[in-house]
Amino acid sequence: LKTDFTYLKNNGYTVIPLKKLTELILKNQEIPNKSVVLTIDDNYKSFYQNGLPIFKEFNYPFTLFVYTQATQDSYGDFMTWDALKETSKYGELGLHSHTHAHLTTLTNEVIKKDTNKSLHLFQKALGFKPNSYVYPFGEFDQKVFNVIQSFGFNTICNQNRGAIDNRSDVLNLDRIAIGEDTSVKSVLRIKPLHVIWKPLKREVKNGILHTINAKIEHFKAKTIELYLTGYGWQTITVKNGIISHKLNLPLKRSRNRLLLKYGNQQSTQLIMR
Repeated sequence: LKTDFTYLKNNGYTVIPLKKLTELILKNQEIPNKSVVLTIDDNYKSFYQNGLPIFKEFNYPFTLFVYTQATQDSYGDFMTWDALKETSKYGELGLHSHTHAHLTTLTNEVIKKDTNKSLHLFQKALGFKPNSYVYPFGEFDQKVFNVIQSFGFNTICNQNRGAIDNRSDVLNLDRIAIGEDTSVKSVLRIKPLHVIWKPLKREVKNGILHTINAKIEHFKAKTIELYLTGYGWQTITVKNGIISHKLNLPLKRSRNRLLLKYGNQQSTQLIMR
């Protein structure tokens, strides 16, 4: 973490709060070049003990998404409410559900119940309402999105690999996971690719992804790179910005990533089998 933060500092990057990013997008204002937003999923005790001191040292803002059941029921590896209160002095706190369930497997009513309970516990313990939400495991579909956005969050984040600009949707913001083997330098090169995806769920039948239909705005190239989890990259044809490509590939996992890439530009979609 310290190495990554040092790289950001030494190379002219500015870390801004998620709240500030949301405001810029809603006002259709340009996001300053070399802006970075840092978010953390799950309120692990290790963040409080090891991560927070480094954030404080660099004076970098962040958003920590809280898994309320883990704190409420005193799971050993998770922060207490008092630790979360202390953390909120230095960064934003958002919501990460109550039970951390696979929301796509639940009914609308169960998702609503989970979110209501999480909001109640959060507000009771911390004294304010969270403005942002991130899906457990990064899993969502149209049903899950419809329920979560009905709670009035200012920002909803996914876990799709991609970059943000002032045309991004604040209720569906891409994020890139940073792990020990992740090159921060390479991640920071990624640029947005604005794709209008036609509903992929209609194209998945019996666990097989049959076709890809999408439109890429202002796209002049005749080919683009496509990636599907378990199959690697392939080059497909684009005609006047339109993609209509037959795959007929069985989805290999319960959740799958579909990426389009052209140079440093990327767009990602999550496909649940």
